[in-house]
Amino acid sequence: MIKRQNPAWDDLAADWISPQAAKAVIPRAVAESTAAHRALADASQNQQAPPPGTDQLSTPTFRLADPVADRAALLDINLEYVGWVFAQIEAMSGMTARDILGADVVDYVPTVIDKVCGAPPPRGAFYLVEHEGHAVAMGGVRRSGDGIAELKRVYVRPAGRGRRLGEAITRRLVADARAFGYRTLRLDTLPFMGAAQAVYEAMGFVDCAPYPVEMPEAFRAHIRYMALAL
Repeated sequence: MIKRQNPAWDDLAADWISPQAAKAVIPRAVAESTAAHRALADASQNQQAPPPGTDQLSTPTFRLADPVADRAALLDINLEYVGWVFAQIEAMSGMTARDILGADVVDYVPTVIDKVCGAPPPRGAFYLVEHEGHAVAMGGVRRSGDGIAELKRVYVRPAGRGRRLGEAITRRLVADARAFGYRTLRLDTLPFMGAAQAVYEAMGFVDCAPYPVEMPEAFRAHIRYMALAL
């Protein structure tokens, strides 16, 4: 068993709802989110086509991930993402994943995959964005506090870049958080994620007060915290 360095930073207590409330809330929230996704797809189709000779990526499919059935795909793309993040952190600060997490990336990711990717609507949602049956991107939203949701793991693989997928994923998750009844959506980002920060700023996210994250105190000065009022 891997010993987490910061177990006190785990999720807050679950926000339980009754089965009767769930029957009313979940269909409405999913319907509102689906409508927002259709609008995004229509907008994407109306964008100017890329110049001749560039790679064409047909309209990707947003699919709610199942943490059990999709475990292999989720592990694969999360290992890639987390490995990239900590390679950048090590280059910037000299701190390794083991220094920060108390474990190597390959051992750490499987221990948190359910926590990050497993929250069902209306508590959260996690998507695999697929092209021709392969995951090219991912992203999710989950409860972070009373009326507060957190954006998690928005990542586009190299094969999916250049098509504004990061923006499309973020807009989908904002729509989900709003449909699920959250009042605020927040995120944390790092200095080497400049392109993502530009997207967040354009969508109305602003700097906010720090909140608990899985980073040691010495590294938190590098984190940028942002929030969007829903």
